[in-house]
Amino acid sequence: MTRLWPALTALLAALLLAELALPLPGIVPQRLSPPSTNPVARQTDTAVSQWSDTALARPLFTPSRRPADQGRGDDGLPRLSAIIVTNGTRSAIFSTDGQKPQILGEGGTVGGYRVRAILPDKVELDSSSGPLTLRPQFITSPPAAVATDNNS
Repeated sequence: MTRLWPALTALLAALLLAELALPLPGIVPQRLSPPSTNPVARQTDTAVSQWSDTALARPLFTPSRRPADQGRGDDGLPRLSAIIVTNGTRSAIFSTDGQKPQILGEGGTVGGYRVRAILPDKVELDSSSGPLTLRPQFITSPPAAVATDNNS
């Protein structure tokens, strides 16, 4: 039995060397190719670069760090002032200066847009001109006037 161990060890070592030296059948070694010249890949790289430039242009840790609303401006829509989501009920409150706020649920209409979805952080609208996403915009009051004593 003691003579069998060296022979068995030599046989296993030979099998291990053969496994390492010979390629496996059906597996073809692949070479590294140069960077892709595919135009789609280049467009994706450009898009990622633009997204990162946009993300880095805004302060990272401010509460107002949100993407710009699509189509906000002179679109005739009142300001989205609040979103209320409770017990499965979703409502959006639209405000116009000097008028009573308008409270809408999903399916309601405001300024020619139909409320498609009300989510906790945004409202999605649909119209013939395309979709629109709104986020609540809060009125920031200017600092209150401070009374000063000019008699001193």
